[in-house]
Amino acid sequence: MRQETLQFFWSICAGVVPVGVYCVLKAFRNVFSHSSFWIALEDLLFWIAAALFAFAAVYRLNQGSLRWFLLFAMLLGAVLSGLVLAPAFTAILTWILKIPAAAVKKMIKRLIFSGRRCKIWIDRLAASPTGACGSRNRKRRGSRQSGKITEKSCEKKEKK
Repeated sequence: MRQETLQFFWSICAGVVPVGVYCVLKAFRNVFSHSSFWIALEDLLFWIAAALFAFAAVYRLNQGSLRWFLLFAMLLGAVLSGLVLAPAFTAILTWILKIPAAAVKKMIKRLIFSGRRCKIWIDRLAASPTGACGSRNRKRRGSRQSGKITEKSCEKKEKK
């Protein structure tokens, strides 16, 4: 009787594990949006892994013989943890994952902005007939004032 009670307890714990893994998957989905194809693929892989885990747990707990009370205990552990622990666990994991995700998104935005800014600068440089004295400096008329390059100073450099 003692061994069956321990097996029942470990089966309940084995039912909690897939729910915890699925909570991690849901938190990941809350932070990073996916298309329906990737969600379906993740779910398929999860359920295959959960089935293999359940089979391994039953095989290990009971030396390969199938006892229905072990499957009932796994189902009981999954349902109870899904109702009691899963919402809070998913919310906490989502909050934790949002911190590095926000930093990564901010870095990506800065890199994209810098890349676009560099492309604009290169396009302006290539399009200007005077080279380093771009079209932005052409609007200024006059001589060199306070270290600014103007059209006249560019013409002097080209003549030399």
